[in-house]
Amino acid sequence: MIKEGIPPRLKSKHTAMIYKSIRIKVETLQKIEKLKRNAKEEQMNKTIWKFKLEPSELNYNNQITITMPHETNILTIAGQGDDICLWAEVDNRMSAPTTGRTFEVFGTGHTIPCDTGIERKYLGTAIIYNGKLVFHVYERLN
Repeated sequence: MIKEGIPPRLKSKHTAMIYKSIRIKVETLQKIEKLKRNAKEEQMNKTIWKFKLEPSELNYNNQITITMPHETNILTIAGQGDDICLWAEVDNRMSAPTTGRTFEVFGTGHTIPCDTGIERKYLGTAIIYNGKLVFHVYERLN
């Protein structure tokens, strides 16, 4: 059956099928373009957040776990006043999934355990208490 919207000159069944196929391809391309636009909008949907690494919250291994959106991009570590702070680019959509990320904080001159199989990534150094304390922050990768 030939649907409405097909030009009168396209009355054969074969031509109608071709016309329908082309229309589906055009609609698919339009959907792809819409997805691309939405992806661009989502990329622009980021803000920079500050997370404090509270020394009182460190466990006995000098570790702290912070819950943050899954694809958070850590920008820097620095001291701010007497606080060790981490700044990160965050997906600020409320629906973004979250994950716990573990960080380790070591003072200058303190031992960094070389545990077998432990992977760390150095993030930065924070100088606090007017330069009296210097801490180095790593992310625990496994």
